[in-house]
Amino acid sequence: MQVGVQDTGKELLRAARSMGPDLSALAWAMLAKGTRRLRELEKKTGRALCGWDRPSGKNDETVCSLV
Repeated sequence: MQVGVQDTGKELLRAARSMGPDLSALAWAMLAKGTRRLRELEKKTGRALCGWDRPSGKNDETVCSLV
């Protein structure tokens, strides 16, 4: 994982939960776009990048630290 990705993700989640409607809407749109991109990559590679299909139900902390 690249340095700063986890911090950036945390800030994006904080912004999505903010009381400012414009900032919150923008952050949610960015999160939705990122989710769509992740699912596209999972389909291309044929593997779960976040472990969503793993029987344990746990997410892979090295890839999906935002979940």
